[in-house]
Amino acid sequence: MLLDLFPFLVSIRATALAGVGLWSLAFYLVMLPGVDWMIGKLMWWFDFAERSLYQANRSSSRRAPCGNR
Repeated sequence: MLLDLFPFLVSIRATALAGVGLWSLAFYLVMLPGVDWMIGKLMWWFDFAERSLYQANRSSSRRAPCGNR
């Protein structure tokens, strides 16, 4: 069944697979502190954007209707 999916021979060496696993683990461990910082900055920006949306709604709802001053 696998031969029907791939009509060519795919050979994966164990050393190549272990090397990819080690590189991905190293990349994850190096990037972990930066990811926390980036998530914090994104959360701050989304909170800021959300507050500005709600402030725009509050300022428009405080205005008196045109005919009822």
